[in-house]
Amino acid sequence: GDGRSSIAHYDVDFDKGAAIILGKEGEGLREEVRNAMGQGLISTVHIPMAQGTESLNAAVCGSIIMFERMRQLSVIQSANAN
Repeated sequence: GDGRSSIAHYDVDFDKGAAIILGKEGEGLREEVRNAMGQGLISTVHIPMAQGTESLNAAVCGSIIMFERMRQLSVIQSANAN
C-alpha cells in the first residue's frame, strides 16, 4: 500500500468521482498502479469481512464496490428530488 490507512468501501465518497482498479486474482495490481499507490496518488479501499474469511475473488469485490456506488447514487438522487 501507500503507508496510509485503507478506506472501507462504504466510506468512499463516490459522488466526488473515483476509478475502481481491481488486480488480477493471484497476481494483484500492475507495477504502475502499485507505484502510484506508493507515491500517494491512489488511495486503497478494502471490504470489511467477517473474522476467519480469507479473501474474496476479484469479481465479487468489484460487484460489492459497484453496488455501494449505486447505493450512494440512489441516496443522492432521492435527497435531490425532495
